[in-house]
Amino acid sequence: MAKNLPKDVREKIAHALGIIGDDTAIAALIATMQHDRSPDIRAAASMALSWHEAMDALIVALSDESPIVRAAAATALSCKYYETDSAEFTLVVSALAGVLLNDKSITVRKAVIDALGRQAGAIAANAVMHALAHDRSALVRAAAASVLGGIGDVHKNIAVEALIEAMLHDSSPRVRAASASALGNFTNERVFDTSTIVDALADALHRDSSVSVQKAAVASLKLLRASSVLADALTSVYKEAKNE
Repeated sequence: MAKNLPKDVREKIAHALGIIGDDTAIAALIATMQHDRSPDIRAAASMALSWHEAMDALIVALSDESPIVRAAAATALSCKYYETDSAEFTLVVSALAGVLLNDKSITVRKAVIDALGRQAGAIAANAVMHALAHDRSALVRAAAASVLGGIGDVHKNIAVEALIEAMLHDSSPRVRAASASALGNFTNERVFDTSTIVDALADALHRDSSVSVQKAAVASLKLLRASSVLADALTSVYKEAKNE
């Protein structure tokens, strides 16, 4: 792609090439992603490659010097469907998990969390749960909590345990609220121990001083149809007021 063109023009060209999507277009986008002087254009080229056969180049872009490009490459890798039992799927998810563990940029790690949520599978689930428990950024931990509900049935019981732990013990109200909200996804009594989930949400409702956590717990208790817990919480207010 011509480097002497203005940045906004190069960005429109990248978008157009992504729509065209033939071999010539893909080759030009890969070259742009690797060599353009502007991180914004390299990121635009990454996103334009989202639906095309460019896995290897996008994985390389996960190591770009610019966090904008790394985040775009992570998002682009998650847009294309890979068979979960394929070597490509394992390669993509493993690469994303490695970035989540090692990248210093909060923006990149959050983009990877979202990407792993779309890919699912054991590697993704483990990486997201590790981030929920250990990432130093509350924003990333909250994102991890939010995506855990969609990781996949085989991992959801483990996800429930991770979410309850975060809801009750994370230092950030944002993370505790996101975890409480995510627990509202686990309503199938034949799959999950919903009584444990309800008990944990009730604990958060009564003990957490954050209004956002309390509201999230109420919303999830509603989804779990925990009427007795909600009724007890409401009537306890009147009892406390009467005793004052």
